[in-house]
Amino acid sequence: MKKIIFALLTLAAVACTKDDRPLQRQAIFLSPTVGATRATVNYAAVDYFAAEGYADATVEVKSFTGTFRANYRYATGTLSPLADTLWFPYDGLPLDTLTVWWPALEKRTPLPVDQSDRAIFLSADWLKVLLTNVPHAVNVPIALQHERSKFTFTLAGALAGTKIRSLMLGRYTAYCDPSPAINDAQLIFDHEHATDIFATGLVGDFTYEESGTSKWGVFSLKNLPSLQPVGTNYTIEIDIN
Repeated sequence: MKKIIFALLTLAAVACTKDDRPLQRQAIFLSPTVGATRATVNYAAVDYFAAEGYADATVEVKSFTGTFRANYRYATGTLSPLADTLWFPYDGLPLDTLTVWWPALEKRTPLPVDQSDRAIFLSADWLKVLLTNVPHAVNVPIALQHERSKFTFTLAGALAGTKIRSLMLGRYTAYCDPSPAINDAQLIFDHEHATDIFATGLVGDFTYEESGTSKWGVFSLKNLPSLQPVGTNYTIEIDIN
């Protein structure tokens, strides 16, 4: 009788050690960069996430356990969970897919007409990345890519290197970075609006400073190159000579 009881207790102890130990889950954290896919001015991840009111991104993961989505917030180079944490699968298998949208999906609005404010301009430049077969990592590196096209306007000819102070293309107001190192004006367009511009062309006007005097010029878009995939930068040189 003593032998039987001893055997049962031993089995119970083994079962507890093997089956009831807590499983460790690994939370998902992200280290974002922005792909330098544009020939002219490129902004870093910190520029986008530091835009007032746009520190969050929407993250979605898919694995055999299901599809889960949550908002993450950027701080000191890392996207971390807000209210809900996303996890890697228990078994060590990779995620099937990981998708990140910036701005967060609920913050995405129709293309703004006035992009002269830095935060509005950057928020119009939507970013996204889709990764597949994502292995476990302490911080998953992601390179966000541009979802919309950018038109960069720069002065050429005798005015080459002159800073554009303001620019309008049709009804759209461009962003002119105050940095002394950036002389260009920039506008973000989604594919629909870029298609219309390439089909019809537009007339624009701009101001610049020459020898301490503010001056004004007019230009028109002509002989545009063929419309490229979404996310392309188009550099428009303005020569008023």
